[in-house]
Amino acid sequence: MMDKVLEIYSTILKNHIEFFSENQSKNPTELNEERYKVRALFIAAILYLKCNSKKNNISIISNTSIWLNNTFTEGNLFASIIDIADNDLINLIDTTLETEEGIEFESIDISLLYELLLTFETRKDNKTIKISIAKNYRNKLGSYYTPKNLAKIVTEKTIDSFFRLNHGIKELSAIKAVDLNQNDREILLNNIISISF
Repeated sequence: MMDKVLEIYSTILKNHIEFFSENQSKNPTELNEERYKVRALFIAAILYLKCNSKKNNISIISNTSIWLNNTFTEGNLFASIIDIADNDLINLIDTTLETEEGIEFESIDISLLYELLLTFETRKDNKTIKISIAKNYRNKLGSYYTPKNLAKIVTEKTIDSFFRLNHGIKELSAIKAVDLNQNDREILLNNIISISF
């Protein structure tokens, strides 16, 4: 079962990256961002299909977006990625998944699937995109894509935790203006160069 799902993902990834690299950019960072979008939309769609056996007449990705916003916080990470996704990618995933039969989506281990999808790499060989299952290229390049909103949240929480635990300053990221005493000012200046939220 998992092999079939991975084969579907490989086809979607290959087709989208070929289209993207021919019509858009060949910048490695932008290609990683596209791989991230394909992976995120595919995982979200599989999660939707796992939890919802009935399909209606609108696309799987549209159903997924509606379901995500109704089930989780509105504007959640996966739903926000769907909102900004390219229509060609959405159509590619929809048409590919809609034609597949005999897959028992409810039996798919989503966390295992996600881990396996992280190992998929693409490279251009002559004029075609080749898919390999390894992280060698990205490791050599050091090029990974993390969505800006996720990086911002992680950074804010890390800085807030550091200053709360070490200096008793609560929710530094929420402070818009502050009147620090000399001791607090020295602590901030000695520990950081700049903070921008």
